[in-house]
Amino acid sequence: MDWTMSERVVVEGLKFVAAAAAGARGIAPSRVVDEGWHALILHTAIYNGLCERLGGSSTTTPSPRTPAARSGRVAAGRGSFSSAEPLP
Repeated sequence: MDWTMSERVVVEGLKFVAAAAAGARGIAPSRVVDEGWHALILHTAIYNGLCERLGGSSTTTPSPRTPAARSGRVAAGRGSFSSAEPLP
């Protein structure tokens, strides 16, 4: 993965976490953003700090409520967060 794509994955992952912390329901990250989000989770202290700053806790995870979200067909960041091409 090149640097530009890596930056996009990080930014979209942060947007997903922020949207989930703000109470968005029925959302799920794309496969690529999900991988970036899980990489962030592995940096526990950083992730915990981010979650606290967003008003939540890292033990609370988004719970997709729609069948489409559970199957991964609803992707955060596709068209609603960025004017760039959607990530795969």
